[in-house]
Amino acid sequence: MSTETFPSNAAEFNQAQKQLVTAVAADPAKYGLLKDDVVALQANQAAWELAYAGHIKAQEDARIATQTKDVAQSKLEASMRSAARKINGGPDVDNALRASVGLAPRTGTRSVIGPPTTRPLGRIEATGHLTLVTHFVDEETPKRAAKPEGVQGCQVWAHVGDTAPLDASGYDFIALDTRTPYTQEHAAEDAGKTAFYLLRWQNAKGEPGPWGSVIAAKIPL
Repeated sequence: MSTETFPSNAAEFNQAQKQLVTAVAADPAKYGLLKDDVVALQANQAAWELAYAGHIKAQEDARIATQTKDVAQSKLEASMRSAARKINGGPDVDNALRASVGLAPRTGTRSVIGPPTTRPLGRIEATGHLTLVTHFVDEETPKRAAKPEGVQGCQVWAHVGDTAPLDASGYDFIALDTRTPYTQEHAAEDAGKTAFYLLRWQNAKGEPGPWGSVIAAKIPL
């Protein structure tokens, strides 16, 4: 393998040239070189170091330019999104006007989603010490875990006691769970008592749907 090769990587080559030129310049004869050889090396070294410094600066300038571009693009895009929302929300804006500014046309009237109309079906699973897990699905799609269209999550209300309250006013709101199941770890003093749950869907506006049926389970010791 030839020993007359040098690294192709610029940073590694820069270290190699410094080591070689510095060493031979101190005593050319020791390395079998003439003074003219050293003069040529040093002249080419000076040209290289000037070019290399320009290369390093160009890389740093490019990094800064890219960072500046990204920040400017992010700010402009936020302004464009704000403008697009106002354009799309304008009562007199039609698809021709949207197209003139590069926005996608609207294919129909935006539907208005009201309060949920269906009920969640709940199932409780005791999974360990003081822990109950409530699974919920929609009554119209009981074999699927997906929430109904327009539903943000399931409101979970609970009551711990000997009997179920007569109505929803006897339950406490526990959580709005956006994905089944909901896990609750009860207080130690409630071990062995019965936990009653009431569930109902809620849309993104905070509007609730009808209550589901009461479900209950013993809080495991």
